[in-house]
Amino acid sequence: MSIGGLEMEPVSVVIVEDDHDLAALYERYLQDIFAVETATTGTDALRLIDETVDVVLLDRQLPDINGKAVLEALRDRGLEVPVAMVTGVEPDTDIVEMPFDEYLCKPIRRETLIRTVRVLANRGAFERKSREFFRLAAKKASLDNLDDRTDYHEVRSQLSEIQTELDDTVRGLFYDEQSVRARSEMDQGEVEQLLQEVVGHTLPAELKALIDDYQRLQNARPPFMWKWVHRLAPQNTLPAVEEQYVDVVPVDKTITILFITLLDDLLEKTGDRATFDELAKIPCERQTADETATGVDTEYVAFASRVWEQIRERIQRGPNYDTYEELFRYDVEQAINSIEYSDIAIRRPDLSTMDDLKRYESHNMVMFAYADIDLMHSSAEVHEELGPLREAIWTAQLMARIGNWVSTWEREIKEGDYSSGPVVYALDRGIIDRDELVDQADGVDGEIVDRIKNHGVEKEFLTRWEQHYHELRDYNRQLSTIDLEPFIEGTEEVLRYHLASTGLK
Repeated sequence: MSIGGLEMEPVSVVIVEDDHDLAALYERYLQDIFAVETATTGTDALRLIDETVDVVLLDRQLPDINGKAVLEALRDRGLEVPVAMVTGVEPDTDIVEMPFDEYLCKPIRRETLIRTVRVLANRGAFERKSREFFRLAAKKASLDNLDDRTDYHEVRSQLSEIQTELDDTVRGLFYDEQSVRARSEMDQGEVEQLLQEVVGHTLPAELKALIDDYQRLQNARPPFMWKWVHRLAPQNTLPAVEEQYVDVVPVDKTITILFITLLDDLLEKTGDRATFDELAKIPCERQTADETATGVDTEYVAFASRVWEQIRERIQRGPNYDTYEELFRYDVEQAINSIEYSDIAIRRPDLSTMDDLKRYESHNMVMFAYADIDLMHSSAEVHEELGPLREAIWTAQLMARIGNWVSTWEREIKEGDYSSGPVVYALDRGIIDRDELVDQADGVDGEIVDRIKNHGVEKEFLTRWEQHYHELRDYNRQLSTIDLEPFIEGTEEVLRYHLASTGLK
């Protein structure tokens, strides 16, 4: 376990909860990440908790000694272990004198419990390192006039080490603090190198031919985007893909993104609902797109049908195609539904919310369909772990969505697209007003963009990205059939390319 950048033994957590089912639930939440012990009474808790415990999760209502009394007894014994009150009792003025560190009201989500333990463990590490630092500083001050002594130099060396550790701990003190870099903090040489890697990337012949045909369509995205997608597809690939398909899968994924982009552009750029409705039928097994329907762009439907047929023919080569084909179709349909939600958010910013954006629009990143393609080309037996694996993919999808948002929101808002996370977040927080956007339906002015930037909205989303990064690592600990470590490292690489490509996709 790394706390504040320091490699340490697993964080020791004591759960004090008299409801046996709830105690077992909390233990399941935490046991794959931390070293967990459980007490169901205050008496057991006081016997169990000592100076080796890093974090205590303490219920207020216990059958023998209430949580407040347990907490006071711990403090009377000189134990400064961080304590979170985990309770069904709503906070009132009676908590003012209670020496706890966090207060959580039931019910509590797994992510909240994990985040709380991390926060408190970081605080505890900070306090311990601070005490050690000041003790060494006092020794150094006492020996300043003896700088030729070996002991003095040893104290100075120890003080320097503790200072470094303390700095690392401060950086990780609050789990919600940002440590990933914003675009403005990237070295210009790094940005140029990443962009040059994309620009110089060569598409495989079969993919290049399809993209060249796409470029002939009105409002086609620039070639840079397709090089970007194909260049980064391996980073978004589960490490279970068999070796003979390693070069095949990135092409499959790029063509899938092309299909979704064709639908996305219809509503976002042209507002062509008639053609969109026909394209949306293409992945559905029981529907057929009608190129001749009234008001439909025949050439566009024909091209989209050709793209989908190429996807279908390619993924059928995967040894597990039959197993995951139905799930793949469903996940593509979810991506199409996300486009419809984006259309609502663009036309009616008064109806968009961050919760809905996360719930619906994030599927636009197509990460579930990506994973389906991977599993079609894998021999890994993941059926028993498909649930936690898809939870991990959902987390990675949120990370991909954030990377895309922070690199495209400024361009999109100036074009009249108000569906990105930073814009909806600014609306929810009152940083900008919905009436301002309605009055400027063709795109906003620079003042609104600057207001969003000046409120640190991008940093807020990068902080969320980092939270999801830690959650993804937690999910990986639950899996035995697939080690997601290369995939997790790939999310960092993808974020770097997102930030370097700001305004270019």
